[in-house]
Amino acid sequence: MSLRSFKPRRFYPVLPVLILAIVSHIGYYGGSRLENDSLHHLAAILFGPLYFVAVALGPGYVFTRMSLNGENLAQRLAGSLFVPFVWMTKEVLLLTQSFPISQALYFYFSPIHFWLILFAVFQMGIATLIARLILKMKGDDLRIITRPPLFVIAGSLASVISLYAWGKGENIYVIYLAFYRVLFGSGI
Repeated sequence: MSLRSFKPRRFYPVLPVLILAIVSHIGYYGGSRLENDSLHHLAAILFGPLYFVAVALGPGYVFTRMSLNGENLAQRLAGSLFVPFVWMTKEVLLLTQSFPISQALYFYFSPIHFWLILFAVFQMGIATLIARLILKMKGDDLRIITRPPLFVIAGSLASVISLYAWGKGENIYVIYLAFYRVLFGSGI
């Protein structure tokens, strides 16, 4: 995609998810500054799930909308992963308060981010099928179920299940920590 072919409107489906993430982040963390415990609790109950929806479920919505808009795969991937990447970057920036930048950047490879990406990929496979179903209902002549989205769904789901089954996710964290120690030392 050249700079000349870049059209911001292609990424409009990202905006509602990004706005929801920003507003719910402000509401959730801003609510912790409220002196009234009941209002703080209410803010957490309201904004916490919305924040989760934006970051964890947003990729499915964005991929579906961008598919229906006819965007290519690279644009759909970039749009779908934008809000999770912004969330990851926020977490990395928070870590720079306690760690050198190199160690904070390593947090991009944390297991929680890995799980989030696998879940986003899973949603993209489902979103492909949903978008095809919608287009077929509108009269497009296409097959809804094909091998690529099924492989994406099965591969991401199998990865999550096998990594969880392999020590309930703890083993992947141990590997993450082992590489951290190789790169940065034990910290003791």
